[in-house]
Amino acid sequence: MYPEFLILFVERFSINILIVSSLAFLDFIIASNAINIGTVLKEGIILFFENPSYLLLVATYIILFALTLKLLSGAFANAYNPRIN
Repeated sequence: MYPEFLILFVERFSINILIVSSLAFLDFIIASNAINIGTVLKEGIILFFENPSYLLLVATYIILFALTLKLLSGAFANAYNPRIN
């Protein structure tokens, strides 16, 4: 019973982080004291011509973070429900 919740939690957590980042990037979430991946990405795009490596670093971070969470949920799914060949 608990492994299904763990897998579901990791999946929902990764999706929620990407949704909040997307909303912040599109200026639907405006909070002056909150920093998230979307605002950092927007800042990187604004500063692209001054420092292109900043945008590359932020984009790499977002891709690796999302990929890590997806691989983690896949690993949990395989560990708690192994396929028998």
